[in-house]
Amino acid sequence: MKKSLLLFLFLCSAGAAVAQTDSTEVRRYNFLKVNLSSIVFNNYSFQYERVLSKRWSVALGYRFMPSSNIPFKSNVDSFVDETDDATQFLIDNAKISNTAITPEIRLYLGKGYGRGFYIAPYYRYTKFKAETVNVEYTDDNGDDQVVTMSGDVTGNSFGLMLGAQWPIGKHFLIDWWIIGGHVGSGSGKIEGTTTQTLSSAEQAQVLDVIEEFDLPFIDEEFETNPNGASVKMDGGWGGIRAFGLSVGYRF
Repeated sequence: MKKSLLLFLFLCSAGAAVAQTDSTEVRRYNFLKVNLSSIVFNNYSFQYERVLSKRWSVALGYRFMPSSNIPFKSNVDSFVDETDDATQFLIDNAKISNTAITPEIRLYLGKGYGRGFYIAPYYRYTKFKAETVNVEYTDDNGDDQVVTMSGDVTGNSFGLMLGAQWPIGKHFLIDWWIIGGHVGSGSGKIEGTTTQTLSSAEQAQVLDVIEEFDLPFIDEEFETNPNGASVKMDGGWGGIRAFGLSVGYRF
């Protein structure tokens, strides 16, 4: 009788330990992650993921880039004519910031419960803000002048990503974005005004510079007037999510 009672108590203890482990696993189906690879490009990207079942989870990502010079400015410089001082001045002084919100659904193909290879359809809202886009021109008196332009461009797109995620110890994980991309549409306007009236010749100079805003897949409408200039953008939008590496905390 005593042996039977001890065996019963042992089984109850073992069952409680297993239940506690399972409960702990459930509590660890929440993941908070930070993308380390994006920091190199002055982008700060965070994601929260919630595991719903063995195969499915949902996630919400937020990314921002503080106001800074045009990314890969040295590469952009290589496409500018060395004698085009006005365009070079614009590139050197322009400041750009952006934010992005990315909800996604993940289908895990391997072990599941937030582990292994996954396929993730997603939606992305992106907003770029252009600041201090300085367009330099020479007025009719031979003096250098500047039109400072600013504005926003927003994009809405849908995409698909392939990645892999695996735990490191009890509380940490690594999330690897292998390859992905999204397409959609974008629109916006960048404009600026002057403190003096622009002549036809001065407007022509400004127009030559802002036409350098020519972006792939985007239709632009360039306009100058006696009070300033504007660039309207509308058309296709897209991007790549690839080779991202995030570390996270499971709870």
